[in-house]
Amino acid sequence: MITAELTAERCFDGWQKRFRHSSVILNAEVCFSIYLPPQAKLHPVPVLYWLCDSGEDDRALFATYTAQQHAAKLGVALVGVAPGSVPRLVALSAQLGLMQPQLCYVNATQNPWAKHFRLFDYLQYELPQLIETHFPVNDRRSVGGFGVGAHGALVLGLSNPQRYCAVSGFDPIFKPAQYPALCDLLSVLLGDNSSSWQQYDVTELLNLSLSQLPILLYQSGSSYGDIAAREQQQCRRVAEVKGYPFELIRMPGYAPGTGFTASFIARQLKFHSLYL
Repeated sequence: MITAELTAERCFDGWQKRFRHSSVILNAEVCFSIYLPPQAKLHPVPVLYWLCDSGEDDRALFATYTAQQHAAKLGVALVGVAPGSVPRLVALSAQLGLMQPQLCYVNATQNPWAKHFRLFDYLQYELPQLIETHFPVNDRRSVGGFGVGAHGALVLGLSNPQRYCAVSGFDPIFKPAQYPALCDLLSVLLGDNSSSWQQYDVTELLNLSLSQLPILLYQSGSSYGDIAAREQQQCRRVAEVKGYPFELIRMPGYAPGTGFTASFIARQLKFHSLYL
């Protein structure tokens, strides 16, 4: 249930808005941002759900107005969401001594997290139902994100290919268990049995997938380390063997952040528009 409209402004003949709603799945208040292009005044439009990186809130994609400009031309609605937009999760992480920027898009199974930290189910079911009920959009969906959000987008898309038309992202993480900080986080949220972590391993999901969901990813040059190189090599190998439509483009000289996203978000939106 939407409880408040927080902001609203005209933008490229459409509307940029931010709302707060009460989530049943998260048992918490959540903020999300939405851009409705001008075409939404005439007919329902498709939606790109954007999962922001750790440490960001739901407004991160919209800060430069670049995404809205291109979404207006393509007739695509944009919805932004982030763990940092759930105050109860941020407060809980602080109480338990966890850094909020570590939070990612999974369903916790360990207490006290399990009561509130079910971001995967929230994104899979509750948020799309809310958006499709209250706004002039149709049921054509794509998903993308940045960093941890790109990982969440890949897991959502590969786990539910019938619900999404395409997946994209910037600086994705493929195997969270290879990163010490995320490995510690998964232990807290999911327990020490690493077999339960496999549902969030993109390489494993690619290997098991029977779908052909188009994927487009961009990697900034400065975030390209040894772990990222191994991850990418493994994913490329699996995609090649399966004939999967998987494209990952490295962009030397670019650093993670707003400039990187603003430089290439137009290409990602155009990619999604081909399938929505």
